[in-house]
Amino acid sequence: NIFLFISFCILWCINGLSQSMGAAPSVVALSRWYPLRIRGTYYGFFSASHNFGEWLSFLFVGLIVSAFGWKWGFFGAALAGVLGIVIILLWLHDTPESEGLPPVEVLSKEKTAEELAAENAAKEASAEADRRETARIQRAVLRNPGVWILALSSAFMYMSRYAINSWGIVFLQKARGIALAEATFIISINAILGIIGTVFSGWLSDTVFKGDRKIPALAAGILETVALVLFLFGGSSRWVLYLSMVLFGISIGVLISFLCGLMAIDLVPRSACGAAVGITGLASYAAAGLQDIVSGLLIDGQATVDAAGETVYNFTAVSWFWVAAAAISFLLPLLNWNRDLSMQKIFFGTDGWRALIGSEISEETVAVVAQAFSDYINSLDGKSERVVAVSYDTRRYSEVFASIFAEVLSGNGIRAILSGGTALLRKN
Repeated sequence: NIFLFISFCILWCINGLSQSMGAAPSVVALSRWYPLRIRGTYYGFFSASHNFGEWLSFLFVGLIVSAFGWKWGFFGAALAGVLGIVIILLWLHDTPESEGLPPVEVLSKEKTAEELAAENAAKEASAEADRRETARIQRAVLRNPGVWILALSSAFMYMSRYAINSWGIVFLQKARGIALAEATFIISINAILGIIGTVFSGWLSDTVFKGDRKIPALAAGILETVALVLFLFGGSSRWVLYLSMVLFGISIGVLISFLCGLMAIDLVPRSACGAAVGITGLASYAAAGLQDIVSGLLIDGQATVDAAGETVYNFTAVSWFWVAAAAISFLLPLLNWNRDLSMQKIFFGTDGWRALIGSEISEETVAVVAQAFSDYINSLDGKSERVVAVSYDTRRYSEVFASIFAEVLSGNGIRAILSGGTALLRKN
């Protein structure tokens, strides 16, 4: 029935849209409750929900389907969603201030209560301008190439991730001759082991790598690719299959935490975290859906019928497609590597900062200089309001860089007056 099929497709799209809408507000809540120096640790715990939920779905939904039939599997998943809503309504709170606590800046000793009170008094006088500025910063995320690189990387990672989740059981049944129950158990290993990757990834990057996610993300991407090769080309040996799913689960757990969230929100101001994660989430789920279509076409295209009339599946082409997606996923962030390294050393001569625009002088490096200047201004003695005038000339990108400089100043509680009379003072 074509009507039922179209209805199913529409409902399935709504289901996917609803799932993707949860990540961005969750990340915003994390940024409001936890300071930057420990954000990775708690984001790791949050990201473990992906894998823990997948593992529970294998068990919970599998038991329901076995006992009551496949239709009841959908009702079981819906019941889990209702339970999640109840938990959110009872225990998730918008900000520390909404519960009568000091803001996270005060709790983490980033600022004193007096400094924050002075900022808030000034912000109340320019609330409308503050909202417009926040919206402008969020739109600026769309022009940040680093965020789009991470979004593409996350998209390819989701292709390889959902390749295993969607097709792994079928692969084990058809290509390795493994029974359904055992195939389901083997695939479920990656979901539960992913919890280890997500929980420890944030803590590891915060404590060992001091907030630098590049090296652990690269290592996890290489490990994921190796695990896929083992799984797809390592034969039917059980220890190889089990090992591949252990390695795959841990590496995917790390990549979910980094590519889909932490590395993106590290690139943008706190008020734009939701926009950055929204971009990576949209790209990831779109790629996951595209992967299912491409994988289905490749599997069907390589299928043959033997003399007994049985369909024989050849997974060679689709296996290389999955491995290529995993490899591209860890190679793409390398495009951000030099961008980040260029931010480590900025040289000033007697005539100021002279460097190449687009490489050494970029939106990111201008923001670094602005933050250093803000730190210096805020270190000065005196209780008077801090005001800085920012102007620009007609050279290329001059207005853009001046706007970024003013945004960083205002984000540090300094009143920034941009050429043309625009006064900026916004929330962090």
